[in-house]
Amino acid sequence: MSSIKAKICSLVIGCTAAASLTVSAISILSANNLINNDSTQIMNDVCHNATADFNAALSRIEQAVNTMAFYIDNNLDDFERFKTSDEYVDEFTDSLQPLLRAAARNTDSIVCAYVRYNPEFTDPESGAFLSRSNLNAPFEELVPTDFSMYDPSDLEHVGWYYIPVNNGGPTWMDPYYNANINMNLVSYVIPLFKNGESVGIVGMDIDFSLLESLTDCENIYDDSTAILVSTDNDTILFGDGVEYGDKLGALDTGSANKELCGAIASQESSEDKLYGMTFKGKKMQASFRGLRNGMKLIAAASEKDINKSVNDLSLLSAISSVAIIVVGAGVAILVATGIVKPLRRLNGKVREIADGNLDVTVDIHTKDEVGTLANSFSVTVARLHEYIDYIDEISLILNKIAEGDLDFKLTRSYEGSFAEVKESLLNISQTLNGVMIDINDASKQVALKSSELASGAQSLAQTSTEQNDSVNELSVSIEKLTRDIAENNSSIHAALESVESAVSGIRESAKDMEEMRDAMNAISAASKEISSIVKTVDDIATQTNILAVNAAIEAARAGESGKGFSVVSGEIQTLASKTAGATKNISELVQKVMKTVENGSGITEKTNESLNRVSGVSDGIEKALKDIAASSETQAESVEQINVGIEQIGNAVQNNSATAEQSAAASEEMSSQAQMLHERVSIFKLKKQ
Repeated sequence: MSSIKAKICSLVIGCTAAASLTVSAISILSANNLINNDSTQIMNDVCHNATADFNAALSRIEQAVNTMAFYIDNNLDDFERFKTSDEYVDEFTDSLQPLLRAAARNTDSIVCAYVRYNPEFTDPESGAFLSRSNLNAPFEELVPTDFSMYDPSDLEHVGWYYIPVNNGGPTWMDPYYNANINMNLVSYVIPLFKNGESVGIVGMDIDFSLLESLTDCENIYDDSTAILVSTDNDTILFGDGVEYGDKLGALDTGSANKELCGAIASQESSEDKLYGMTFKGKKMQASFRGLRNGMKLIAAASEKDINKSVNDLSLLSAISSVAIIVVGAGVAILVATGIVKPLRRLNGKVREIADGNLDVTVDIHTKDEVGTLANSFSVTVARLHEYIDYIDEISLILNKIAEGDLDFKLTRSYEGSFAEVKESLLNISQTLNGVMIDINDASKQVALKSSELASGAQSLAQTSTEQNDSVNELSVSIEKLTRDIAENNSSIHAALESVESAVSGIRESAKDMEEMRDAMNAISAASKEISSIVKTVDDIATQTNILAVNAAIEAARAGESGKGFSVVSGEIQTLASKTAGATKNISELVQKVMKTVENGSGITEKTNESLNRVSGVSDGIEKALKDIAASSETQAESVEQINVGIEQIGNAVQNNSATAEQSAAASEEMSSQAQMLHERVSIFKLKKQ
């Protein structure tokens, strides 16, 4: 059994632990949501700022190239001459050189600037080409690439020209290696058109290392990285720890990377969330943005760094919760000890009272409920002394009642529940006194009436014996009648069985006659079919005979060449005559069979009708015998019921006789008990009424 101290400690510690853990959980959840929101905002801000830097650089390049394209479009006045005159092309190119150099020099991060013309109607090396080895070197004018040396499908050397022309509009090229200047470049090219015909292109190239320098997202978290993805949304252009050309979807086959790749492919916004990804075996959270040139910039940081604040807060909350629980446990033990100590002393006093020591002094004085309980025990002890006096007097009165003295009085003034005991004892005295007087009077009356009842019972027993003899004689007569009916019933059943056997035989015969009639009908039907077949054969023989005659006539007309056929037709005619004779004999025979079958069918019908009449008469005899048997059984059942009734009457008479004898004996016994009851009641000392 758990002590009060243990219960108090458990309750306090449990409540403290529950409250502490609840507060910690709420704090951790709130902080987790806040930190997650902050982390999402930070990562998105980092990605947004890096994207803004990218787009600013790309926008400057677009503006410079657009300016050159606008100038060419507005100053190329005679396009037809341009297509046919190399001098005009050179003059126009010379006019572009200062503007192209100024645009390249005033645009950050440019390593190449160029204007190239359609090689279909200009010199393969026509155009202007400015380049430098690094961003700090001056631009040098170089000989443009010779288009005649390369096929238009050679994208490594001339893709920067043909891809934008084929696209028909401004194009940002994916990073590529330009074998002409041995550099990795990103190009922005605008194709030039006049009257729907290609003039050439104007474009600028960025050193890819510039894009790498802009992907610095490592200033927020220790373990973070940036990845640049090409316009196909999967090919990695740059990333710490990955190779150029690696596939984003192949970094990990988990569902996190698939979700990120799907969001990038669908152009889904990531401004209010982070995407999970696995990078170099680590779980990371990533944000991405699309660049002006169609590329994607991914900024990612490890979940460990992002969740570091949450983990630190969780550890601090756990330590705080444990400390609070320990302090609460100490306080609970001190409080429980202060409550339980006086209760234990009071429990000892109560045990002494339970052992019968009513001289106990309760000396516990506190100002709480325990002190009140101690005072209540002191009052209880005083009351117990009074209750003992009550119990002594009640015991004396009960002993008097046990001795038969119902004339007593209670002298003490009873209080509380003992007042009800006093009232109950007085009621018992009054009630028992009246009951004993009534019992005494009743015993006298019972003794008188029992004598009269014994006399009547003896007379009833004698009458019942005489009735029993008469019933026995009647029962013998009924039994003889029952045997006669049973013998008659047996004879009827034997006759019924014989008739049933005969009826069964007649029914079987009628069934056989039905089957014979069906067989005769089948023979008759078969004979008709044979007659039909014979007629068909006879018709065939007649036709064959006619054909044979015609054949003989034709053979005679043929002369010598038809003699052989004439012999054959004669044989066929003979065979047809024999067949006709045979079919005639068969037909006569079938007619005789059909006539015989018809006679047999008539006899069968008559026999079947006779059997049906005999069967009907037999059924009537069988029904009459069954009715007689049923009536005989009904009579037997009636006599059996009468016999049962006689037996019941005999049993009732015997029971009445036995009951009368028992009543007589009981009356005598009751008279004796009434006398003894009167003697027992007379020992009580009753109050006077």
